[in-house]
Amino acid sequence: MNREKTLLVKGSAHCATLRVMSLLFLGVGGMLLPIGEARAIANCSSASVHVQIPEQINITGKSVGAFLGQVTVTNILGVCSKPLFIPYPGGNEHHLYAVMQPNRGPIASCNAGGPGGLGVKPVTLYDASNSLSFSGISPCFGGLPLAHDGVKAGGNPVMLKPANSSPFKNIDIILNKSIVGSQDIDISNIFSQANAVVYYGFGWNAHSTPPSFVFTTSRIKLINNATCSASVNNVTFPGTLTSSAIVAGTVTPQTATVNVSCNDILPKYTVRVSSPHGTHGNARDGVIKSNNATIGYRLSWKEGQVATAGSNIQLDSVLTPKVLPVQNSFTLPISVRPLALVPQANVKAGSANSAIKIDLTFN
Repeated sequence: MNREKTLLVKGSAHCATLRVMSLLFLGVGGMLLPIGEARAIANCSSASVHVQIPEQINITGKSVGAFLGQVTVTNILGVCSKPLFIPYPGGNEHHLYAVMQPNRGPIASCNAGGPGGLGVKPVTLYDASNSLSFSGISPCFGGLPLAHDGVKAGGNPVMLKPANSSPFKNIDIILNKSIVGSQDIDISNIFSQANAVVYYGFGWNAHSTPPSFVFTTSRIKLINNATCSASVNNVTFPGTLTSSAIVAGTVTPQTATVNVSCNDILPKYTVRVSSPHGTHGNARDGVIKSNNATIGYRLSWKEGQVATAGSNIQLDSVLTPKVLPVQNSFTLPISVRPLALVPQANVKAGSANSAIKIDLTFN
């Protein structure tokens, strides 16, 4: 390295220029390494690392912080090459690491403990939605290691092996926040070829070539199947109903309330209303029959979760509610009003019993 310095000598009639030639070297490990020389370059262009990531995980009943599984290396093909006898601190040769590192930060300091005395530290990365965290043991320079050479000394070619044994381990998948229903989580901000980095020894070189990474998926589907129970109350009309009041439609409706209780908020559900006694006329009219051929019951939604409040229930059809619940428990109130199926003169006295069947499908 040439450096020129100009020395101005004062106090004389003429200025004299003194040129100082300096060659600065850093001596390490018995060799002279010029300051400013790039870090050593490693090449894994002919290697491929196959990584198993679960495509879906059932998180039903899981709490935030729960362990969900692991990211594992299932196969490594090909070889790498690394510089030999490069004088870094600690010896002439160093380990080669293939890691996922979205951010190329400065080399961190941490205690020795890894192969060849290289320090290690816990590292956690998060998907873009912060739904999942991925935790592993990293060399000091950061990132989540997936493969390394495992041998400090030795010549080329270099065989990679999974970074799954001490001081490293498989990458743990942790639930980082509550998930309602089923969601697809994009993890490509962590696990992608764009984030692949090769470290040799104590540094990262932008010119080093990482192996090709083959991931089983770039998304993880989280499935949260809520467990629910449902009940409905019996409906009884007080007193004795007259045929004239039934025909006139002046009988006060009663409410059959469907009570639904779940262990989590339902992201979706469907409901189907029918009667074992059958439907009278058009199913859109919401009228069910009874054991009295002259009397039926009109069913309508008392509130607006499934359809517009006051509208007739469309019988024998699978209905998707327009308003989803915001709590673990909710109700579906149904208004029940007696209806004459024949002219008033033909209405038969006596009981008019019926039944409502409600089918709920969750998730």
